[in-house]
Amino acid sequence: MQKRRLLVIEPRLGRMHGYEQAQVETIGETLSDVDLHLLTQCDVSVPAPAGYAGHWASLPVLDEQLSKLLAGNVPRKTGEKIAAHVRGYMDVLKTTLRKIDADPSDVVFVPSPEAIDVTAITRFLENGCPADLPTFKLRLLSQETLAPLASETVISLRRLCNAGKLEVFTSSAELAAHVERDFLVPVKASLLIAGPIRPGGETGRISGNSSSGSRNIFTVGIPGRQAEEKGSYRIPSIMSHLRTLITQNDIKHKFYFVCQTVPGRQTRRLVSELQSWLAARREHGVTIKYLPCGLPPEEYRKMIGGLDMMLLPHSTRSYRHTGSGLVVDGVLAGKPIVHSKGIALQGLLAQGNAEHAESDREFAEKILRISSGYEAYRCNAYEAAGQVNDLLQRSLMTLTADAEQQPSHTLTCPARH
Repeated sequence: MQKRRLLVIEPRLGRMHGYEQAQVETIGETLSDVDLHLLTQCDVSVPAPAGYAGHWASLPVLDEQLSKLLAGNVPRKTGEKIAAHVRGYMDVLKTTLRKIDADPSDVVFVPSPEAIDVTAITRFLENGCPADLPTFKLRLLSQETLAPLASETVISLRRLCNAGKLEVFTSSAELAAHVERDFLVPVKASLLIAGPIRPGGETGRISGNSSSGSRNIFTVGIPGRQAEEKGSYRIPSIMSHLRTLITQNDIKHKFYFVCQTVPGRQTRRLVSELQSWLAARREHGVTIKYLPCGLPPEEYRKMIGGLDMMLLPHSTRSYRHTGSGLVVDGVLAGKPIVHSKGIALQGLLAQGNAEHAESDREFAEKILRISSGYEAYRCNAYEAAGQVNDLLQRSLMTLTADAEQQPSHTLTCPARH
């Protein structure tokens, strides 16, 4: 019997920091009962993960700035470049589907589309596609994917969803509600895909430095690319408040922060290091170490494994609807988390495994709260990891499930009360 085909479109794979590559590998490992094909841009040199039936590096490349100019009036030459890119994208889609001999039982999945991908795919499905196509499935990561779209593209997206030619998924239940409310686009489900920390196996519920019983040294991780939207600029202030609280309350705990940085942002890194160093002269109970971003998967897993808790001071402006992969990593690894109040994926953070905060001082207070009751938080985090392991694997299976087998868009664990 012929296996169902799954064509994964990840255009910018070779220019990303590695998380998308890890998600593509997760898809390949989890969906072992389908023939997997990967379609990327023509300048991508990353090899297809093991188990893929084919890797087609042939999508045209569009300048990143041009891809954001899809709605409103744009200069004529810019509009011509965008239109040419969309035509090239449509031609490659048609050719690739013919090469893999795709039929209506197959699936085309775009796990991380940008606005230009949505534009090209909707136009392809409405105007330039052959008959008897597979079902197309898009997973929106952010409201910013739809915001630049021309109004006629959003209308086409709704029409295709209602006709059953295209299914929209999101990275969080919060984003699903936002897309349905503000864009009137029906969402099939929220779909989480694990990155470097895999569901099940040894990498879920990774043991940290902690041991049962009394302890006073805690490793706090701030993983991921250093960026304003991830709250990196807040770290020195949070550490300063933590030092003050330790001194004022005669707390014996010590905290060792591990922070990832981005190559090329030397100025911000040096300023942050200097602020931390100067503050450390007053109190030695809090120190920090920097690691590079873009660690190989094994080194990233080792880093996460060495943590006792994670600190995610993400901006709610950026992450109110958008699900952060770092939340997924932390929960899968069984780590207690201190996070910004109001960020998405609340269902994963309501298991007694996390604390939320708003001000820098409150972040410091919540770090101390977890450290003082660490064993209970750790047990809850381990339990949450087991639930999310099962949840993510079932979620990913919906990619190739028939319509009647697919869930609603609330992908959450039952909250603790």
